[in-house]
Amino acid sequence: MLGKNISLTGTDLKWIALISMTLDHIGVVLVPRGTLYWILRILGRLAFPIYCFLLTEGDLHTRSHGRYLRNLGIFALLSEIPFDLARSHTWFDGSYQNVYVTLFLGECMLCLFREIQGKLKDRGWLISFFAMILFMILAECLHTDYGQAGIFMIAILAVFRPLNKKKLLKIGGVMALGWIGSWVQMTAALSFPGPIAWYNGKRGERRWKYGFYLYYPLHFMVLILIRTLL
Repeated sequence: MLGKNISLTGTDLKWIALISMTLDHIGVVLVPRGTLYWILRILGRLAFPIYCFLLTEGDLHTRSHGRYLRNLGIFALLSEIPFDLARSHTWFDGSYQNVYVTLFLGECMLCLFREIQGKLKDRGWLISFFAMILFMILAECLHTDYGQAGIFMIAILAVFRPLNKKKLLKIGGVMALGWIGSWVQMTAALSFPGPIAWYNGKRGERRWKYGFYLYYPLHFMVLILIRTLL
């Protein structure tokens, strides 16, 4: 009953994901393992499915896929040093890459899907499946945040989203989360019957567009500063 009365724009979803992600990273960077740590991590699990959903929405509605890819790639590069400093206390850690790299690979995959479907028509779904497998392997080789599970989730959401059937979207999202296999990650399933299901299809205000991009590396820098002062 509550969900029927809630209508969220794309901007609303971004704010929810941003707050959730911030809580998660406060736990990772500042809080020792314990009850508070796990509470913050669980609350933070809502963010990634929402970002994946917004990526598929952006891919569906963007006027320039090239510019969309460029923005993701630029902020993947800008975020890597703050991400590594926050996570592993080093300027560069090749063992794990920030989530923008995952989203960049996901968008590359969606662009390839579009080309395959446009040229191969009926046989395109099979080639797209193998393309998804290749991007999942690439994500694992690059050690991106969420790795193959992140790519799988983006693919599932992209397949179900144009059908405009929320039940299928929820099922697909839970399938992708099940791939991750962690009980902590499974709490992210609440994103699907919650914020994602309440999305009304509208973009919302666009004045914060690049602010949302910049927030990711900047909030890591703030957390690093707080950790240093403490």
